[in-house]
Amino acid sequence: MNNISESASILIREIQSRLDTGGIDTRELPEIFNSIFEGIEGEGVQVNYYPSIKKTGCCELAYIISLKRSPFVKNTGSIHDMHNRHIDCRKGIETLIQHVQACRGITKNLIFITADWDFNAYNEWKNILAEINSEINLEIYLLSGKSASRIEVGL
Repeated sequence: MNNISESASILIREIQSRLDTGGIDTRELPEIFNSIFEGIEGEGVQVNYYPSIKKTGCCELAYIISLKRSPFVKNTGSIHDMHNRHIDCRKGIETLIQHVQACRGITKNLIFITADWDFNAYNEWKNILAEINSEINLEIYLLSGKSASRIEVGL
């Protein structure tokens, strides 16, 4: 297992562990990413992650976390919480494509984790995802409770 797959595995376990404590608020993502990358690749690792209100330049590694409409979302008591903005699978796939197009030649690894699989969105974008997968290391994972499956991207 390479470092990227290893970091994805650690992140998936962290997301799954949050089920027992009420889920994840998107504002917790920076803390989660910091703890993962300090342990794996040392300090100073730059990473793009979505959803995020933090704007950074393109990085070699990007994560897209799609948990909307899943038990992994922390209930903050308000359906209109402007700061806890999880995205659905369709928005995640669209964000993935936009990120790769904007960061072509810079982003080398992209991990997409979803607990909200949208077959129609995947089917609509599968040709572009296959093209992206031929250019960079693209890993897609589907969460279901305490299990996770890697989805192979292809035609």
